[in-house]
Amino acid sequence: MFKGKMIFSLMVFLISLLPQSVYSAKLRPPVQVTFQQNNLSSDETEITLTAQVHVDTESLRLFIDLPLEIVLIDGELEWEGRLQAGDKQEIKIRTVRSSGVNPVIGGKATIRLKNGVEFVQKNQLTLNDLRQDRSLAGPPAHREGNQRSIFDFRK
Repeated sequence: MFKGKMIFSLMVFLISLLPQSVYSAKLRPPVQVTFQQNNLSSDETEITLTAQVHVDTESLRLFIDLPLEIVLIDGELEWEGRLQAGDKQEIKIRTVRSSGVNPVIGGKATIRLKNGVEFVQKNQLTLNDLRQDRSLAGPPAHREGNQRSIFDFRK
């Protein structure tokens, strides 16, 4: 019994000496692409496409693909340059929606590694309809004589 505990303790001790990277092998893609949407008005939206690289790149190309329902009013739809591991690059645009549908915007990052290999990461953003968001805001409120807010849950 004592011999088994001694072997177990020795194994735990030896494992604790291993570097952290040996037993934490969660793989990440070379580049991650994310979208962020900021509604400026009922029709105008600011969209940010961000790429974070996890390896040194010879070239990163960021690109936003707008559908026909979206009109670009400010900003650039693409960017290209070199980045080092851990760096982030973003492009911001302002758009106007020309119809009431919820359009899908595409984003893509292409990186070229030092050995010439290319890696592509894509993401999509579905613009939400502000008219739907207002209906989810909560019940209408009115003021009572002593300035307390009264919420009306009846339909």
